[in-house]
Amino acid sequence: MRNKLGHYCTVLGILLLLAAIGLWGYNYYDANRADEAAQNLLAEVTMQQSQQTQESAIAKAADDETFLGTLSIPALGLELPVYNRFDDNLMKDTVCRYSGAVDTEDLVIAGHNYRRHFGKLSDLQQGDEVTLKTMDGNTYTYQVLALETLNATAVDEMTSGEYALTLFTCDYSGNARIAVRCQPTF
Repeated sequence: MRNKLGHYCTVLGILLLLAAIGLWGYNYYDANRADEAAQNLLAEVTMQQSQQTQESAIAKAADDETFLGTLSIPALGLELPVYNRFDDNLMKDTVCRYSGAVDTEDLVIAGHNYRRHFGKLSDLQQGDEVTLKTMDGNTYTYQVLALETLNATAVDEMTSGEYALTLFTCDYSGNARIAVRCQPTF
């Protein structure tokens, strides 16, 4: 009986190990797919930015499928296109405007914690630079003021405050949100 129980435990352990390897493999694949999608979108957005006039950018801003612009975080080596609206499916490819706007100085941008998206937000330091180039060609430069860890359900805390720009993502456990609070540089 004891030998049979040991055999079952060994088989169960092997199955759990295979499941863990499969989950890791899927996450690795998905992160690479997201990186490739973001880079393709970045090329498209950069080309659109160079071709658009301010008038056409304003007209396109009403369209939910357009981009807000490109976000650059030199300290992390990141440059990503930003969708103009939040959607779980869109966020699988790149980051999205979660709420607010540049002109009202309450912009919140959300992204998955893929390593080539917002996975390294917690590595930012106070004083690091963040740049947003909007589709109308305007460039806004921000400086990191603070990093916060918030409860996963703290939506009001995420979108409130005196910050012109907030970047956020989940931590790897999914139980908390990492928020990077930024103010414009003048």
